[in-house]
Amino acid sequence: MALKDDFIELQYQEIKKMFPDREIYLVRDTLSGQLLLRKEINNTNAWIYKKLIDIQSVHLPKIFDIIEKENSCFVYEEFIQGKTLDEVLKQGNLSKEQ
Repeated sequence: MALKDDFIELQYQEIKKMFPDREIYLVRDTLSGQLLLRKEINNTNAWIYKKLIDIQSVHLPKIFDIIEKENSCFVYEEFIQGKTLDEVLKQGNLSKEQ
């Protein structure tokens, strides 16, 4: 692992696991105080996040850092407070327009 990757991992303080069945954690950037999500993904999907890191869109969470390891990859992305799309759909309270 590169020295930069070591520093990045130390930069983020783990706060809590967001879902019991997925490796997604709420973390705090110790330098800025900002809340982010850390996702552990398969290395084969890392290329997608490498493309997204340069894209600025109000419709996508901002990707801050990507750390590749031997068998996995850690993605640090913007934390957006609210319900997931899955939660909204399960409630069934959407009108046709929504």
